[in-house]
Amino acid sequence: MKLIIIEDEQDILQGMAEAVAAIAAHEVEIITVTNSEEGTELIRRHKPEIIISDIVLPQQSGIDMLQAIQMSDYHPKIIMVSGYSDFQYAQRSMQLGAMDYLLKPFSKEEFSTKIKQVVEMIEGERRNDQYISGQMKQAELGKKLLQNKFLLSLCMTPTVLQEHIFHRLQMWELTWLASANFSVIALGIVRQDRPNPVDKQAELENFAVGNITEELIESFQPSVVFPNIHHNWILIAPSEVTEQLVAEIQTHVWQYQKLTLGFGISEEQFSFQSISTAYQQALKALKMVYMTPGHNVHTYAEELQSDQEPSRLSFELAASGMLQGDLDQISKTVDHIVGYYVSAQEVKDYQDVSKKCLEWILNLHSVLRDKYAVPVNQIPMSLWEDLEQCEQLEQLKALMLNYLTGVAKRVASSHSNAIIEKAKNLLDTQYAQHITLQSVADQLAIHPVWLSQLFKKETGTNFLDYMTELRIEQSKKLLRDSQLKIYEIAEQVGYQDLQYFGKLFKKRTGQTPKEFRYGK
Repeated sequence: MKLIIIEDEQDILQGMAEAVAAIAAHEVEIITVTNSEEGTELIRRHKPEIIISDIVLPQQSGIDMLQAIQMSDYHPKIIMVSGYSDFQYAQRSMQLGAMDYLLKPFSKEEFSTKIKQVVEMIEGERRNDQYISGQMKQAELGKKLLQNKFLLSLCMTPTVLQEHIFHRLQMWELTWLASANFSVIALGIVRQDRPNPVDKQAELENFAVGNITEELIESFQPSVVFPNIHHNWILIAPSEVTEQLVAEIQTHVWQYQKLTLGFGISEEQFSFQSISTAYQQALKALKMVYMTPGHNVHTYAEELQSDQEPSRLSFELAASGMLQGDLDQISKTVDHIVGYYVSAQEVKDYQDVSKKCLEWILNLHSVLRDKYAVPVNQIPMSLWEDLEQCEQLEQLKALMLNYLTGVAKRVASSHSNAIIEKAKNLLDTQYAQHITLQSVADQLAIHPVWLSQLFKKETGTNFLDYMTELRIEQSKKLLRDSQLKIYEIAEQVGYQDLQYFGKLFKKRTGQTPKEFRYGK
């Protein structure tokens, strides 16, 4: 602590300073000054806990100095010293905050005793403040733990908004959950080097994430954050701030901790009873984040879209990728399938994922045979054994990708040529009709996306350009070799809009249909 002595008589000033040093040299930093003007400046700068000042000083009195240092947030212990016994001095000093008044001359023992009492008083007050502060922190921590336990219970068990539940929401200042549209967000650290750490470093990193998140949600009230038993942080926030809140947390955690976070976001909820449902959705979405590198924010709505008909859709994509030798498409399909089974509620471990993936390959073989008439061999026993023994997702993906790529290389080339030849024959015979990529794909019983990609690869032009060129060539023949009117020719080659046909014809040939017919 700091103590300042203001006394214009040098001998007395030195004696008081020596007395203070003798009893509290380690506890007290002593500042001495001989006039009130300098004393005022030093007091304002250092805010010493103890002020000892003579009343009668040159130019400005000690009383005037006390008036000058009055501050609402500063309450030092003040002892005034004077050679006069006038009661008015003592009274005014007390009014300005002095706690004691010493009359000169006083003994060194009397002064030392007084200073010792003041030092002990300040130390006692500090200990008391620390105790009260500690008690308040403990009480706040206990309150927070109880609140977290209550919120986690709402997440783990479907709960109806009854009177006693509402009273508890009031107690924790969470009544907004009963009236606001909200989303549940599960967030966790995405670790490439340490997927499931249990060390002290991981605890500290997770603690830091929680602290940053708690500070940020102060600007997004009402919102609440709490940990679950899996060391994830769970956020419940109004739906309209979800996107911005996630972005803020992601940015700040990276800025201050250089940690990458994954976020699983539930669907928007409209009732208190949906908290547990939203919690499960958020955890499932976060699980998908861990299985999808580079995709750090995942919403349950995306999961629903892939859950609608995942097997049929993935079979279509995988088959089209294999038949056209598209390794990128095959790789994406494998990632999708493995990720889907990992997130499935009935899947508990890697062995379950392996079995599901093996079943999927068997079904894919059936689609290739039945829908695309592709002869495929039986799955080799070695693949069965390798898949069943997998203990890592990346290993599982690599095995599937390697097998499917091998099958693709055997069937892609011959099948692609046959498909495109059939497509070109259809265009040659049906160009005058209302024909589209979808209608041709339907006739060939293949996916239109695959047909489009395969057509471009095999012919060097896209489907629409090929069909347009075919129609223009036929119209050129009719313009030169028939007496049909131009609008009749347009209709015969598949165009009902004469003006559109004219623009397209000129773009392709550099002439209007009329100019072409008469050789202009």
